[in-house]
Amino acid sequence: MRQTTTSAMRATTLAAVAALHFLATGSHAQTPTVPAPAHASGLFSLPDGVRITLGAQVIMQPKYEGSSSYEVSAVPVFKLTPLGGGAGGGLIKSFDAKSLDDISFGLFEFGKLEIGPLFGYRLGREEKDSPRLRGLGDVEGGLIAGAFAKYDFGPLFLRASFHQRLTGDDTGFLVRLATGREFRVTRQITVKADAYLDIADDAYMSAYFGVSQVQSMRSGLRPFDAGAGLKSAGVMLGTEYEVIPNWRLLASAGYTRLFGDAASSPIVESPDRFEARLGASRSFDWRMR
Repeated sequence: MRQTTTSAMRATTLAAVAALHFLATGSHAQTPTVPAPAHASGLFSLPDGVRITLGAQVIMQPKYEGSSSYEVSAVPVFKLTPLGGGAGGGLIKSFDAKSLDDISFGLFEFGKLEIGPLFGYRLGREEKDSPRLRGLGDVEGGLIAGAFAKYDFGPLFLRASFHQRLTGDDTGFLVRLATGREFRVTRQITVKADAYLDIADDAYMSAYFGVSQVQSMRSGLRPFDAGAGLKSAGVMLGTEYEVIPNWRLLASAGYTRLFGDAASSPIVESPDRFEARLGASRSFDWRMR
């Protein structure tokens, strides 16, 4: 578990460092246009091209779900959005790395409805993260895969996603429901607001919030059977400030609350989760024709 989690965080940090290096070396104020090769007709064969956004953020969040102790780590920013409306043409309509466990590809469009697969990595948990976890053993992290559907109403969007664990310990699946809005306050400032909730199955709840009889004897915690249901709900408020054309400063803050068996678990030190992010990104256009 420790090696898997360390490898995942190391890969994330390396990606962030690479993004920061890109930011440091790309100093042109005007949007650069990258010429497409003559054979550009595959996955990225969009009507006019794509806008690529690269960057990195520093994030402060709890060490594990239910922890009252916080840690700081680096995460990359990577997003693709179609130019010229994004209708027809290519296989991939969009690419968005929302979080470590939610990296999605928009493959199909039906009017305002977008559907596609997602993948990511679910972090594990180590018993050394808190004295309260001693005797419970580690929960190994692993790869996840799933799918999402998003409907854009204009001012708001609705999104549903399914996240199934594929490797490592069997920690089940999550269903995430989200809504949000993005609007421009001034020419340079954009504000984003999101609300979401996570529903988890028995395997997930047992792995992260349950205490078996054996674990109870080793840890001294009371046995606890965590069942499927609503796990958590939260909100996130963020802003982007365009310092110069194509260069943005990113900042966001969020709050998440555990509910049901997740909040009642004896391993939970606090049901309240706070999160803060600060970073920078750079965008440029890749023209396909």
